[in-house]
Amino acid sequence: MDVDSAQRGPERLFSRQDGLSMLEVVIAAAILVVVLVPASSLLTSSSGFVTKAKAQVEAAHLASGLLEQDRASAVSSGYWSASTPDLADTTAVDQSVGSLTFSLTQVGGWCFEVGGTWGTATEGATETGYGVRATVSWQAGTQSVTLTTLISTPPFITPPSSSTSCPI
Repeated sequence: MDVDSAQRGPERLFSRQDGLSMLEVVIAAAILVVVLVPASSLLTSSSGFVTKAKAQVEAAHLASGLLEQDRASAVSSGYWSASTPDLADTTAVDQSVGSLTFSLTQVGGWCFEVGGTWGTATEGATETGYGVRATVSWQAGTQSVTLTTLISTPPFITPPSSSTSCPI
């Protein structure tokens, strides 16, 4: 090794005046494209998943809210009449949240438990309750969340002798 090159130091080694060749620039650009294009595609698709997940969470929250209203009404005075809950059999309403419009549908009906299965058959029923199904749909009905619950019958209520629908 030459004494002059040791004395020159690193600043002398990196002081090339020629710059990068065209081939080096093209290779660097190609590497960037190969790395960045899939990464940007991944970011775009993940934002779509996040948007869909947010809509599903909001729909589940709305459906849960409907069922909680029914449960709360069941314990409040005046909810049960002589033989039927004070609920409409079917209710529907639209609700906007952000840029999405959700369609909320609620269906209720008497349910009877016979042999471990809930349905409309009353013969041999060991349990009785009022079933409620809440469905929240969006994107013109192509996406939906459905939750169901069974509200137990108070002891002072005599359930009907038949049922046409059990939504659970």
